Amino acid sequence: MAQLAFSLLGPLLATRDGVPITGFESQKVRALLAYLVVEADRPHGRDALAGLLWPNQSDQDARNNLRQALANLRQVLGDQRATPPYLHITRETIQFNRASDHEIDVAAFTALLAACDRHPHRHPATCRSCMQRLQQAVDQYHGDFLAAFFLADSAAFEEWMLLKREWFHQHALAAFTQLASYHEQRGEYAHAQQHARRQVALDPWREESHRQLMRVLALDGQRSAALIQYATCQRVLDNELSVEPEPETTALYQQIQRGKVVPAVRARPTNNLAAHTPPTPLIGRETELTQIVDRLEDQHCRLLTLVGTGGIGKTRLALQVASDLGASFPDGVAFVALAPLPSDELVVPAIANALGFVFDGVLAPKTQLLAFLRTKEHLLVLDNVEHLLDLAPLVSELLATCPDLTLLATGRAPLRVRGEHQFPVPSLQLPNLAQLPDIDKLSQYAAVALFVVRAQAVQPAFQLTAVNAPAVAMICARLDGLPLAIELAAARSKLFVPAALLARLHAPLALLTGGARDLPTRQQTIRNTIAWSYNLLNDNEQQLFQQLGVFVGGCTLEAAEAVTKLNGRTVECSTILDGLAALVDKSLLRQTIGPRDELRFVMLETIREYAVEQLFASKELRLLQQRHAAFFVTWVEAVEDGHLLEAEYPNLRAALAWSQTVADGSIGLRLGRALGGFWRSRSYLNEGRAWLTAMLEPPADQASRPDMVAYQTLRAQALMEFGELAAWQSDLSTAQLVFEDCLAMFRQLGDPKNIAYALRDLGMTLVLQGDYNRSGLLIEESLVICRQLEDTHGMAECLAFLSARAYMYGDLARACEVANAALILARRNGATWAIASALLDISTAALDQADIDQVRANLNECIQQFRDIGERWNILRALEVCAHLVALRGAQHLVPITAIQSAVRIFGAAEALRETLYNPRQAIYCDQYQRGVAAARAHLSVKDFAAAWAAGRGLTLEQAIAEALNELA
Repeated sequence: MAQLAFSLLGPLLATRDGVPITGFESQKVRALLAYLVVEADRPHGRDALAGLLWPNQSDQDARNNLRQALANLRQVLGDQRATPPYLHITRETIQFNRASDHEIDVAAFTALLAACDRHPHRHPATCRSCMQRLQQAVDQYHGDFLAAFFLADSAAFEEWMLLKREWFHQHALAAFTQLASYHEQRGEYAHAQQHARRQVALDPWREESHRQLMRVLALDGQRSAALIQYATCQRVLDNELSVEPEPETTALYQQIQRGKVVPAVRARPTNNLAAHTPPTPLIGRETELTQIVDRLEDQHCRLLTLVGTGGIGKTRLALQVASDLGASFPDGVAFVALAPLPSDELVVPAIANALGFVFDGVLAPKTQLLAFLRTKEHLLVLDNVEHLLDLAPLVSELLATCPDLTLLATGRAPLRVRGEHQFPVPSLQLPNLAQLPDIDKLSQYAAVALFVVRAQAVQPAFQLTAVNAPAVAMICARLDGLPLAIELAAARSKLFVPAALLARLHAPLALLTGGARDLPTRQQTIRNTIAWSYNLLNDNEQQLFQQLGVFVGGCTLEAAEAVTKLNGRTVECSTILDGLAALVDKSLLRQTIGPRDELRFVMLETIREYAVEQLFASKELRLLQQRHAAFFVTWVEAVEDGHLLEAEYPNLRAALAWSQTVADGSIGLRLGRALGGFWRSRSYLNEGRAWLTAMLEPPADQASRPDMVAYQTLRAQALMEFGELAAWQSDLSTAQLVFEDCLAMFRQLGDPKNIAYALRDLGMTLVLQGDYNRSGLLIEESLVICRQLEDTHGMAECLAFLSARAYMYGDLARACEVANAALILARRNGATWAIASALLDISTAALDQADIDQVRANLNECIQQFRDIGERWNILRALEVCAHLVALRGAQHLVPITAIQSAVRIFGAAEALRETLYNPRQAIYCDQYQRGVAAARAHLSVKDFAAAWAAGRGLTLEQAIAEALNELA
């Protein structure tokens, strides 16, 4: 939906997506709009609005005029098409909907000022966060409220407007004054002049504004301009008010004449940041900078620790924060580098040295330092605190003794003292590899921008291009957005193009070396950076860290508890949890929330590689891989939730890979059998077939197996999954051969349940190949066996296949009837995927019968069910059925043209997603799809159809689902 914007600070202007809205029938309609959007906090009675705008008319005439004005307002705003609507309208009241998609400059202005009032800053005049808010507020101020707007016959509205105008005028004036003072104190005279001139323009008779402008002009070396400004002030006061300038103004004029203007900037000790500031600019940390500065300006936050893994950029971020906040601390800022210190005894001298404080006398150094800082308002940056075990007591004493001292610490672990606030420093922002944006947008991602800048430092001709952009994005993702790793990788651009560099990142610890020589040793290679943290762990923590390296993509607490063992023995959950918490604290693990709100622990990939190295050195790698695979094969056999399976899929891939290295193929076959449905529903068809092909290679010694019957059953079940993947890819000849082999195997094994499943799958394959008679006999035979076994799940699958068979041969009534029977069984079993599939089959058949109500009722639930379990195959067909339905409703004039455009976007999204997911449309449904596209095309021009289709191709699956559900609502 197009966004509306209302500008009332200055002339009244309403726009839709930046284009001015026209069509207002009168000034009264504009007045109604202005009043409603400004007073949107409550509903307004119709009588009150009529009396406000038409006070000189009868009640009935005023109400009629209001009704007409409201109708015109709704028309020009597009209120009837908006979701949610812009106006809440009842028989008695009218209210502007603050939840609608819109922007209002007066609301933004007011909210920003309110945020400044609420912010618990130490010093309002120097609070950088609040000055940023004030700057955003005055950027909204383009003139007086409703400038040049008036209603001659509505005194009440005029009075309301004038009161509002004065309120905004005074608050804008105060904001400009504060901004000018702030920049003057920082010595930023050009900015101060801009704000002072805005004050003079707003209120030419306000001498305070003239004085501020005179002072900053003089301080900026513009003495003549400052004297001219005094003459301007004198002339305005004489011409308009017939008064002389105030003595304070005249005194400032005389000081300027003598060159004696004193800067408002308070003298501060020289800080030591220049000696530590890197020669390159900080890239991609705008959000973090704003958040950290805002917290440090809060008077209640006196100790903030930036926590993160080595190479994440904590020091660089802290230096930038200290530089930005220099003017907010009257006694200055000091940076204390703690990493080089071998012991805690050297911390006090290091702080004193950073502050330029010299010890003298017989008192202990710490006592002297505390006495010096007791009355000072410093920002003290303590960089790299993690290796100094006794630093916490000193920090506590500093905070307790020095009430105006603020500490910004950086470390791989927090200090854990009372009053500490933590700020986890995230990795740099990464693009979505599945849907890379164009070059301009891609280059704005922080990780990519950093790579490009650092690559250009060693290879000036380097540019981000359509050819190398995917490799650059994948390099940044492979390195988890870790700034140090990206810088080290980019430095290799002198030797490798991005594609070649990416190919060598299978072992990043070996490749990412050669950092700048002026960096600390621990930061010259990724290995050194991680080793620094690893060496600070105790023995148990080191062992747990090593063993967690076996997990790929993270793990749950349950998995960690099952797989890891300390000193070769199983330990209690609480002990594992304590160890995990310690590794999180020390930034070697990250704590995240999984798709079902479960707690997960994740290692950055470069850190995990180091853990695996240590695990290999301990000769425990194979043992941990075995325990890892044993846990996940049992886990995957019990889980059907696609979101959970997706979260653990990196671990499942690792288990599959390990299973290929051992002689007994049982675990691999079990994994392949259990993952078949996941591979189908998530469109991992090629990958699934590749894994199963490898797993189905018979081991050389299979004849001597003691569990031969169970093993042959397992192989046949895995082969069935292979056949289903082939069928879903429309490789029907392969699928038929596989299912016939499986049927023969299960008959030989005397396994009735699997005989029924093989009959069912073979029957459906024959349906798709056009063998109507034999397919029916096979599926019916399968249904009989399932009924004898009381296998309701198998019965539901058989009925679903019989429904598809009836649909394919045009028996729509039979297709609906059988699909409804399958739905009843699926609901009885509580099988979400089967329920959604039956609903889709019913909707598909009902659509061809033009039973719109039945399609809407079933399809809504179907799409929601597929979405909830993370199904990505059949949901695309459901989206296409939805788009077809909307097109049919358009033909019956039941929906506006915007809905047809939405249908085309959904069609476009489904097409793009099928390409991305390698999800071909099954031939049985192609005819219905083509009719749906043609129905939508018939209602739009060629240009509009193409535009909507292109827009749809840019949607994600989640966005396409949301659009479809909106149309079905």
